Amino acid sequence: MVVNHFSTVNAPPEFASPPLCVDLDGTLCRTDTLAESCLRWLLRSPLNTIPILRALLKGRAYLKQRLAQENLINATLLPYNGAIIEWLNNERASGRKLVLATAANRALAEKVANYLGCFDMVIGSDATRNLKGIAKAEELKRLFPHSGFDYVGDSAADIPVWNQAQCAFGVNPPKRLLRAVPKLSAVRITKPSLFSSLVRACRPHQWAKNALLFVPVIASHRILDLRTDIIVTISCVAFCLVASSAYLINDIVDLENDRSNPRKKARPVANGDLSIGTTMGASILLLAAGLGLSVAVSVPSFGAFWPTTALHSPTLITSSES
Repeated sequence: MVVNHFSTVNAPPEFASPPLCVDLDGTLCRTDTLAESCLRWLLRSPLNTIPILRALLKGRAYLKQRLAQENLINATLLPYNGAIIEWLNNERASGRKLVLATAANRALAEKVANYLGCFDMVIGSDATRNLKGIAKAEELKRLFPHSGFDYVGDSAADIPVWNQAQCAFGVNPPKRLLRAVPKLSAVRITKPSLFSSLVRACRPHQWAKNALLFVPVIASHRILDLRTDIIVTISCVAFCLVASSAYLINDIVDLENDRSNPRKKARPVANGDLSIGTTMGASILLLAAGLGLSVAVSVPSFGAFWPTTALHSPTLITSSES
């Protein structure tokens, strides 16, 4: 399919009926492409922090353009919202015109549209204009002055667009958005709770291996020593927390590889149930809690957690016995 770039056309074609305009991040796809782009560039080299900050000083629009030039996002692997895509395909089959209207850079939006093959038009940010909020609402009004437009979004940034739309749809909108936009119709998409997603990502089934810390206690016949039991139990909990922190970081670093794997693509971070920011924050908290507990037990046990990649190694178990 050929994607038409109407966002810079002075006289866009008229539609007989309102087109259905769809946001990308959080709506069509279950992730934040800007956050993922920054992450992938930083993973290439921590020194890329400098060009990211330089680009940000010129504005978010320029930053998105700079990241798009690095070709960081693989549109074929993004965690798309299947229910939304099915709805769009049904609308298109009935003759409805579909528009991908996103604040993401237009180059990325075009890749997404070409991959999905269901959009008639694409509009997005460029190097000087961040097509978000009021800017997006004004652009859609300019493009469709007579037919108007319907809009599907997901966040408070979409309120100006919803207010200008004939029909407004929100993907799993919180009550505050429903109050802010009375005409907003909720599109409910089944999604696990944040808590259950975090628990899954922490891999609690892997914690059982830390029970090996009790082996020396049992072997030395000190299992009935209350002080020893408390110390080893706290150490075991600390190991579990640090291990889960490492799992979360691993899911962030291996994001694209996990999405390419038939089994791992269902992991909460890979499929978009957990955002990168939430995952990173949870990892930091788990690491701090685990190291804090290790210090509470003893300073030598604190040292046993470095490096965390050796978490279940014999040297760590030996260290915990001392």
